[in-house]
Amino acid sequence: SLGLNDPSRKDLSFNLPSVYDYLLSNYYQLLSTNITSDFSNWNSIKNALQRAETCADIKIAIANDVLKTIGLLSIFASKGAAVDESFLATYLTNNHSEKETGDTLSILVKNRIIRYSKFDSSYKLFEGTDLDIEGALLRAENQVPQVEDLVPKLETYFEFPVVTAKSNSYLTGTPRLFEYVLSENPISETPVGEIDGFINLVFNSKLDSTKVAELSKERSEAVLYGYFKNTEKISSALYDIEKTKQVLRTIEDDGDRVAIRELQSILKSNSVLLNHYVLDSLFNKNDVEWIYCGEQISIENKKQLNKQLSKICSEVYSQTPIIKNELFNKHKVSGAIASARKNYFNALVNDFDKEELGFEKEKFPPEKTIYYTLLHRNGIHIKSESGYTLTKPDENSEIYSLWKVCEEFLSSAKDERKSISSLITTLTSAPYKIKQGVIDFWVPTFLFIRKGDYALYSEGVFKPYVNKQLLYLITRNPQDFEVKSFELNDLRLSFFNKYRELLKLDDSEKLSVNSFIESIRPILLTFKNLTEYAQKTERLSSEALKLRKAIQFAQDPEKVFFNEFPEALGFNVPDLLKSEKNFDDYIYKFQNTLDEIQNAYSQLLNRIEDFIRAEIIGENCDFETYKKLLSKRFNNLKEHQLLSKQKTFIQRVNSPLNDRDSWLASIGQVLVGKPLTSIEDKDENNFRDNLTHIIKELDNISVLEKLNYDSKKEDVFKLDFTTKENGLSPHLVRIPKSKMEKMEENMTSIKKELGKDKQMRIAILAKLLKEELEK
Repeated sequence: SLGLNDPSRKDLSFNLPSVYDYLLSNYYQLLSTNITSDFSNWNSIKNALQRAETCADIKIAIANDVLKTIGLLSIFASKGAAVDESFLATYLTNNHSEKETGDTLSILVKNRIIRYSKFDSSYKLFEGTDLDIEGALLRAENQVPQVEDLVPKLETYFEFPVVTAKSNSYLTGTPRLFEYVLSENPISETPVGEIDGFINLVFNSKLDSTKVAELSKERSEAVLYGYFKNTEKISSALYDIEKTKQVLRTIEDDGDRVAIRELQSILKSNSVLLNHYVLDSLFNKNDVEWIYCGEQISIENKKQLNKQLSKICSEVYSQTPIIKNELFNKHKVSGAIASARKNYFNALVNDFDKEELGFEKEKFPPEKTIYYTLLHRNGIHIKSESGYTLTKPDENSEIYSLWKVCEEFLSSAKDERKSISSLITTLTSAPYKIKQGVIDFWVPTFLFIRKGDYALYSEGVFKPYVNKQLLYLITRNPQDFEVKSFELNDLRLSFFNKYRELLKLDDSEKLSVNSFIESIRPILLTFKNLTEYAQKTERLSSEALKLRKAIQFAQDPEKVFFNEFPEALGFNVPDLLKSEKNFDDYIYKFQNTLDEIQNAYSQLLNRIEDFIRAEIIGENCDFETYKKLLSKRFNNLKEHQLLSKQKTFIQRVNSPLNDRDSWLASIGQVLVGKPLTSIEDKDENNFRDNLTHIIKELDNISVLEKLNYDSKKEDVFKLDFTTKENGLSPHLVRIPKSKMEKMEENMTSIKKELGKDKQMRIAILAKLLKEELEK
């Protein structure tokens, strides 16, 4: 059909040069226009043939055959074909000798009509340029250093995809992801977060596979090592790329489009060559050796690589629970699942005693699906005699390993508080490596199921009740939460029940947060109900002060009962557990000391009453008696004679209150300016001083009220000194005003200092008078 079988032709063999001639002769119009996609290639052949005619010492017939063959193969041959000197010499051997073909190739290369591409081992047509590309690349060798550190350069050229270990992911429901890591030495990094393992490609000519195997044997992480033995070729390809880039940078402003295009073609060829040395060599045992746990592994393709990754996961993450629910078994869940988590916690806390946590039977929201996956499927939420309850899973359950490690965490928290974040760290590490999406549902679920077996703390503050808000906050800020488990044995339980007997509570069959809360609540309420004075006063025994402090700052209920309370009262805890008598002595002292704290305010009022009877009344009498005596003592006083504070005091003395505590409190309010329930220890002395002073003032006024004298001619003074006749009774002296005025003349300086304070002036004169009378 192409006329190639024309019977008039003597030579019935047709080669590529003949095909070119035929196509150009018959389809010249088509090949000479740019309507065809290969127009530039056909134009390059034509230009190369024309340029070859100008070359000296070249056999044009051979050159034409070589150029036509190279040109057509660049259009129609496979990209993997190697059009090198050996191929061309052999192909054209019917018309030309191998030496003639070789010599012609050398002349064409020298005249830059063709060039040789090392990447695909092929000659290519070269349109020509003023730039000596080969010379420029040689000169660039002096400007570009040899590539010694391969890894940083390789990381700029390759972006490896994350690989999923399919088989293991399918079996466990947990997606296992491996990340490629390029390094000079075998890494020992532990995968965290979403990444479960590494495919470590090692590029280091100073190492050998034996050394890599030794290093990998010491490591237990999920890391598969691929040691490259062809680093010299990779380094050479990188060096050629850097040289080409350097030449491109130097000519980018010259506008030589042909040179730029050729250099870009060279750069592309070297990049493809680099990919071949790295990616295409991954499964070539002559170039790469695969090593895991000190042993060499044969991996010939991607399928075998994936199988090996799944095997590694099965070994390293052997305790991974089977949770087949892609809604939340992933590192990052969707916004819808984040919202479902709140709904799930709400149902767990409020409806755990209902069938299917109270979810509607006809509907299947995400939270219900997660309930089925975690609780229903594993027998954690079961029917009991009283309804539904939460319990531990069966040992054959798919998540029993998960339950077991969480129980071990609670056991480790018996001696000291443990942060919930440490449990999460365990769960996100080998041999479990659970995804964050599962942890955000499981950890709060487990803590709620076992809520009675530990004390929960948020930022150091004890949280007696686990509610949905706390469960959600645990997923947000686990580092802020700690747990302290309860250590249980018969002696401790007996010890604890002694407390409960003291508090009139029934014996507890086990130590739980509920029983601790039930027991400590009355004691904590005792402190809370104390007056402010009783909470702060130091006028207690040393044991009472220590016990009050232990109650005030109680955080860990178990520690309070078994350590802080006994130590405050001077008892050794081990001795209490050994001896029934010691414990009875301790309980007796505990009760008495607690009573001392509770009665601190009452004791304050007793001391005040004793002071009134001894220092003010002068006899030991009951409340009603000394109240009447005080009221009668000042019943002749008139309001206009009293200062404001004195008037208020008299009103409080005469108040109809029949309750001693209330009456004393009302008196105290006047004398110290604050309720007795909130005074400090120093205010008690102020109370006594102020009471003594105001009583003396009122006594003075009372005595003057009873005395007959001429106020126009005399001044009267009450002298507070002891006389043998009347004991502590005041001694009154009348002084003529004339003599008083004369005495005042001698006190000019005192009068200036005291101003108009007549009362103070009179007191000083009384003192002078007393001295005169004593003489």
